[in-house]
Amino acid sequence: LEDSLEILDKVATSTTSARQDRTNENSSSSSSGGNNKQILIGSSMGTWLAVLTAMQRPDRVAGIIGIASAPDYTALLRRQIGCHKAWVRELDEKGYVDLPTVYDRRGYYRIHRELIDEGDAHLLLDKTKDVALPDGIPIRLIHGLDDEDISSQYSRRLAERLSCSGNPNVRLELIEKGDHRLSSPEHLQKIHDILDEVVKDVCNSSYS
Repeated sequence: LEDSLEILDKVATSTTSARQDRTNENSSSSSSGGNNKQILIGSSMGTWLAVLTAMQRPDRVAGIIGIASAPDYTALLRRQIGCHKAWVRELDEKGYVDLPTVYDRRGYYRIHRELIDEGDAHLLLDKTKDVALPDGIPIRLIHGLDDEDISSQYSRRLAERLSCSGNPNVRLELIEKGDHRLSSPEHLQKIHDILDEVVKDVCNSSYS
């Protein structure tokens, strides 16, 4: 999360500097004007980070697109590890555990205890915690119904959670025959279309 916040802050700072440079060159305005808001796009755990980042920097986020969202994923990891005595022992002895995956050329993801422990402080699906996001920003959650890695129920629950927190601009897009990657030309076009929609929404609204 800290890395995501640092990146967003750097983008905001560089955008401000660029606008100030253009203003000085053109001498068309007495101030830099504009805004530094970004549309955050996250895949899998990246959606979780995008929402957490928006909660920490509401003045710098204009919208969120989540693909195959995995909110509270560390809680799922904790349960998965707990079902295998060898993984539990490896985590206890080494401070990390190597979990098999097809998404890394090494064949595994190295999961550190610090990641799992820190995740406990940032769980979103716990309804006792307030999820405060910028008012009305467009949030689009895209999930394949054939995702075997992260169930589409995670995106459904996140959409419900964000809607119940008072944002009327949350949409859930469920894609037939879509897997976790959503990397086919058809699925990529769908994501592109949704991004276009969000950009237009942001450009035509007061929260941009």
